Amino acid sequence: MPPTTPQLTTTVIGSWSVPDWLEHAKTGVHHGVISRRQLAEMHDMAVKAALKDQEVAGIDVVTDGELR
Repeated sequence: MPPTTPQLTTTVIGSWSVPDWLEHAKTGVHHGVISRRQLAEMHDMAVKAALKDQEVAGIDVVTDGELR
């Protein structure tokens, strides 16, 4: 049996909210407390969390929500 196509494909529009912890990390880079590599890893975690949130919500076309 072929997979069914949803009647109305869903996605999000606009930016995904940046978590407070990521904003604090960006400030940490500015002050030299966090490296750019650590910030990149934190961005990856935020993107993965945004994608997972959308998958759990049943969104058909997920996006990084412009977190970078």
